[in-house]
Amino acid sequence: MDEQVVYWIGFFVALAFIVFGADDVLWDVFALFRGTGKKRVKLSLINEKPPKMLAVVIAAWHEDAVLGEVVDNLVASAQYPRSLYRVFLGVYPNDAATVAGNTRPSATCASRASPSTTRRTWCTPTSSR
Repeated sequence: MDEQVVYWIGFFVALAFIVFGADDVLWDVFALFRGTGKKRVKLSLINEKPPKMLAVVIAAWHEDAVLGEVVDNLVASAQYPRSLYRVFLGVYPNDAATVAGNTRPSATCASRASPSTTRRTWCTPTSSR
């Protein structure tokens, strides 16, 4: 290939990198200066808002060795009122080890059809009710 052709191909590739990278520089400068005039929200104001009910869904497939510890750690470390959240475990019925591993006194399981083509077992700790 002629050296001039290689030169011009390289030139246009480098030019494209410069042109398409310029907008990244503009967004970086904008992000750098956008928060300078804003007032920050104090954490105490956020904590004054009443918490709302929420659900935590944990999907599990072959997690029988660790799933109990995961749920116990979540319940113990959550900085949220225990009465305002529920933990749901999604376990496939053909994963017998994981289903058997969730038969603790703190969990109840019910099997029902899911919107997908599979059936799932949903477990929820009874202490949240």
